[in-house]
Amino acid sequence: MKRILTIVLCMMLLCGTAAAVSAGTPGAQLRYDGVYYFGYMDDMLGIRYCVLRFYEDGRVLSGWTTGKLENEQVFSIDSWQGTITDYTVEGDQLACEFHIDSNIATYEGTIEEDRLVLDIFYSFSKATYIARGMLFASFDDIAAGDYPQNLYSLESDVPKEETGKTELTGPQLRYDGVYYFAYMDDMLGIRYCVLRFYKDGRVLSGWTTGKLESEEVFSIDSWQGSITGFTEDEDRIACVFQIGDNVATYEGTIGENKLILDIYYSFSKANYKDREMLFASFDDIAGGEYPQNIQEL
Repeated sequence: MKRILTIVLCMMLLCGTAAAVSAGTPGAQLRYDGVYYFGYMDDMLGIRYCVLRFYEDGRVLSGWTTGKLENEQVFSIDSWQGTITDYTVEGDQLACEFHIDSNIATYEGTIEEDRLVLDIFYSFSKATYIARGMLFASFDDIAAGDYPQNLYSLESDVPKEETGKTELTGPQLRYDGVYYFAYMDDMLGIRYCVLRFYKDGRVLSGWTTGKLESEEVFSIDSWQGSITGFTEDEDRIACVFQIGDNVATYEGTIGENKLILDIYYSFSKANYKDREMLFASFDDIAGGEYPQNIQEL
């Protein structure tokens, strides 16, 4: 189930199926006093922006923001929590490649006046975008809210048969709630292990006590727990979380409103085989209508 996943973060040199991008604007220069971006509408989060900020020393940062473009303090290479890599410029041609865990995001194209026209490939979703316009917004424009939304679809520009994709026929990953299992803690009572997936390829993980929490709590914008990328191939899914010196790995299959996962926690040296994580939508959570799904630790 090769999927377009909207999470993450902003990701991914053009694969051989893509057409050449347009010629650049003669004399156009890359700008460093703001960001290049495009937006899309997320069904749950609203407008999200894919952002690139370039530095004169040859580095570039990438990422995603929700609702608006952020200021220079947020898009700073000194404090940035997203991905950073090097870029190359030859004449009016620009290229960079980001590595996000086992995935890549590549951008290649031309520099025009106050915009980039790029071919983009995201390996995690196998999505290719051809001649996508990333507009430039200076930090002064951002502070004043004076920039166009520049919205695009996240549907791949390359037909499915050209990327080897197949139509989705089996159970599909859901994004309108969380996957979970529970256990009984001798002191705290019921505790829930939770995974929430986003279409952009990110997933958050954590624990809650007593009950599953609302969408506002399980939000990637406010979450204080672990966030990473995930990979999906047919009915298989996998993700690895780094927690200090420890890791937590989840790998298995996507079922109907559940995941069947092999889980490993390095901090406790615990391996769980074929652990069932049920799905609860946020509507179900609000109504308290979900099974506890209590399992042994």
